[in-house]
Amino acid sequence: MQGPPLTADRIDAILAGIDDQQAQVSSFYTLGKVLLKDGILEAEADALILGTRDPFRIKIELTHSWGKPLLHILVDHDRLEVLSFKDRKRYAGNLNPGALSRFFPGEPDISMIWAALRGYPAVLQSGNIVSRKAGELIVIDDKGKEIQSLALSEEKDIPAKVRFPLQGVQVTYTAYQSDGEIRYAREVRVEHTESNKSLILTRKKTVFNKTIPEAIFSLKKPPHFDEANLEEMR
Repeated sequence: MQGPPLTADRIDAILAGIDDQQAQVSSFYTLGKVLLKDGILEAEADALILGTRDPFRIKIELTHSWGKPLLHILVDHDRLEVLSFKDRKRYAGNLNPGALSRFFPGEPDISMIWAALRGYPAVLQSGNIVSRKAGELIVIDDKGKEIQSLALSEEKDIPAKVRFPLQGVQVTYTAYQSDGEIRYAREVRVEHTESNKSLILTRKKTVFNKTIPEAIFSLKKPPHFDEANLEEMR
């Protein structure tokens, strides 16, 4: 994008718009497809994804195109549980970026995951946000390190590409749509350069701010499944 860096007033307006978009969504559910790439390997699955912001909970159900379940993943506060239908095991353990890297490229934190699954970027908390060139915001921590950059769409002040230099992760948001005043990307691509892993979420349907029954956020172990620690999952 050509032109001078963003002015302070425009930065404030863009940040206010991003905060407003995040504040408008308290829950969502999405039907779509997930494409996982690991080097030359690819795997695609149908996906049902549900989430609530407060309390923070995410439920992901991945299924073969012919209907056979693959993985059910539950993030509930500081816990991560996984039903692996291939292993016939229920894995459980503490939630941390290393544990989440089994399913998401890089080592994402919960704010990165919420933003990607909700379909609109969030800005990491920091004392300093600057613009060094047209159409880009840089988030700097208290030690002067760049921890996030946001490249804006050329048509509107909407984040199109978000980079996390410390994690080596880039998230691209494309095909934005609107549901009332809520904007969201129909496709979200998460890439980790070092491991050559990526995840692409393509939405067919997304519904916001509907009540999600509490029972949804549980993983019931089938009788023939074993219990295992999350660290044992490969």
